[in-house]
Amino acid sequence: MAILVLVYIPYIYIDKKFRRRLFNLEFDTTEERRQAVACASNLSESSKLEEINITNSHNFLDKLFMDFSEKFAKKSIDTWKEWMISDYSFTLVTNVISFGMLAEVIRRLFLKLISIGDVTFWYRTIESFRNTLDSFISSVNDVLESALRYKDMYTLFAMESTFKDGSVRVSKFKEGPEIRLDNVSFKYPRTDRYVLKGLDLRIKPNEKLAIVGKNGAGKTTLVKLLCRFYPVDKGGIYVNGTNINEISSESLYKNMGTLFQEYNTYGQLTAEENIYIGDTSKPIDREKVEESAKSADCYSFIQDYPNKFKQVLSERYKGGIRPSSGQWQKIAIARFFYRDAPLVIFDEPTAAIDPVSESKIFGNIYKFFKNKTVIIISHKFSTVRNADRIIVIDGGVIVEEGSHEELMAMGGFYAEAFKLQAEGYN
Repeated sequence: MAILVLVYIPYIYIDKKFRRRLFNLEFDTTEERRQAVACASNLSESSKLEEINITNSHNFLDKLFMDFSEKFAKKSIDTWKEWMISDYSFTLVTNVISFGMLAEVIRRLFLKLISIGDVTFWYRTIESFRNTLDSFISSVNDVLESALRYKDMYTLFAMESTFKDGSVRVSKFKEGPEIRLDNVSFKYPRTDRYVLKGLDLRIKPNEKLAIVGKNGAGKTTLVKLLCRFYPVDKGGIYVNGTNINEISSESLYKNMGTLFQEYNTYGQLTAEENIYIGDTSKPIDREKVEESAKSADCYSFIQDYPNKFKQVLSERYKGGIRPSSGQWQKIAIARFFYRDAPLVIFDEPTAAIDPVSESKIFGNIYKFFKNKTVIIISHKFSTVRNADRIIVIDGGVIVEEGSHEELMAMGGFYAEAFKLQAEGYN
């Protein structure tokens, strides 16, 4: 028995070695695997197949996926082969030892040193002992392998936020809040370039403010700071006089509705649910859903769907249909009409919408959000001309500010860009 135990000791380390090697293979190829899976996802999403077919890029994406899969499979198979050879070799050794032990038992039987009952006892004892050792070592190495994975999981869950959440809880604002930016500067993590540089801005309660500027000027970055996705490096942002870093995220977001350039589409949900998800804190108000759809100019095409507001919005599901990009954007806008937050931020809200619908939607935005603070970012100057105030950001600072008429009279960036767009329509 002692010999059998001694043989199992190196097996513990051999088994552990191959388990770790497979884990390291998965860990070390994480980034490559993510890229390969993304390629496979591109090839399985119907919305992306149109461009893939036109550009004939199917083979390119397929090759990226297959190259990784074949490389990963080869390394995995090679490791498994080595492991199985080691495992079979160990099994052979333990079988030889077990047979040797049984041979000794049978020898003693022939010498009449033990009885047939003793032979049966020793045979069962040896087999039970081997099975117990196998089970014990397998359990130990299962635990050790799990520990490798749990260690990463623990590290993930133990991570702390890069900046602490605020402790001040604010109630739902009865009207649009005042927002003040005092000497705000910001650069993204692991970069040295400041996107915003000493920005000073006061947004009045219930004001409709439009922000325009070139790509990379810092417009969307400003939105991310207002949403507290990043802490301000220098200066401060104040909401109704309270530093935004001191306000709890939960209570801040209850007062905020933000439509980003890359808005969410929930194809597994119905049209009604896609609008209702804007505010799920209360039971669904179907009348409000329909009013929101009308304000976003999506009521008519939803009514044309076979199941109307109960229509699932993806062809991946039985009976589902796929809205166009413009229709999806209108549904996303309806979601924020439904949310009806005191502070509303639209980042390029009508990029995929036709001019007629765009005019209707912005007319409804200015009317519906009458007692709200509204911030609109857009490259289309026709959509911002009716804002109470327009600011032009360039290089992270405000370079122009005023109403549409005032900015046109200045003859600066805004006036030049407006005229260029107008000439395009002419």
